[in-house]
Amino acid sequence: LQQMTQLKLQVEQLLQESQEKVTKLETELQQAHKDNTELREQYQQELNQLRVQLEQTAAQQLQTLRETMELELQAAVQRTKDDLQRQQQAALKQQSGQLQQEYATRLKKEQAAAQKLLDLERKKMRKLVKALADREKKDVAQQLRREQQQLRQQKQKQPKKKTP
Repeated sequence: LQQMTQLKLQVEQLLQESQEKVTKLETELQQAHKDNTELREQYQQELNQLRVQLEQTAAQQLQTLRETMELELQAAVQRTKDDLQRQQQAALKQQSGQLQQEYATRLKKEQAAAQKLLDLERKKMRKLVKALADREKKDVAQQLRREQQQLRQQKQKQPKKKTP
């Protein structure tokens, strides 16, 4: 009986130890579960923080990229404007040169035509002056003939004086 009591005591002790171990294990399991939940929440928070940081970094990089692209676009637009201005200036200079050349050519033609007309008018004036001079000569010669004829007629009408 004593052995049985001892055995019973041992079994009860083993049972109590087992229960303590089970309780301890349950407590450890609950603690592990709690720790796991806390770790999961902590990881979730860290993950959310990382996600927020990543989004902020991505937004900053996107903004930087937009600003860079805007600057590059403005630079490209300015280069294009500068190129267009240079092309316009070159075209304007070329057109101006052509117009000046055309103007010079037309001016020379008009000057040549004016000179031709001037020479023609001079020639006409010379002919007119010569014709007027010839006419005046004829008029003067005719006037002289009339005057000489009148003088002759007056001499003939006057009695002749005898000379002693």
